[in-house]
Amino acid sequence: MELTCTVHENIPVITLASADGGNRLDTASLRRLSRMLAELEAEGRACAVLTGQGGNFCLGGALGELTAMDYGEIEAFGRVFGETLMEMARCGLVLIAAVNGPAQGGGICLVEACDLAVAAQSARFSLPEVLGGRPPVLSYAGAY
Repeated sequence: MELTCTVHENIPVITLASADGGNRLDTASLRRLSRMLAELEAEGRACAVLTGQGGNFCLGGALGELTAMDYGEIEAFGRVFGETLMEMARCGLVLIAAVNGPAQGGGICLVEACDLAVAAQSARFSLPEVLGGRPPVLSYAGAY
């Protein structure tokens, strides 16, 4: 997934964007998000907006089928994700989630790590993992 940062009327807007439109998170995008926030804070910015490209905010992690993944991969993702969420919560920026569509699984975690959330009527919040009898992926990694 790619992240872009544009400035609109002096407000940085970080946009989650993926080719398939799901805006799913991976370890590289999470690390990039942490770096972007640190850079914005170092620039003296007061706030930033986090949103998704297209019709989705974020459909969680780019994990595919958990059965096809090695536990170590899941654990590494959970560790990086947990660290990123803590950095979001502790940074000096006021973070605003502009939830433009569905936020699922890890997408909800991103919203929770922000200081304020503004949701479009098209926004939906869900934890699809529980439908399959699984806890959210972060609980696998002991991130909480």
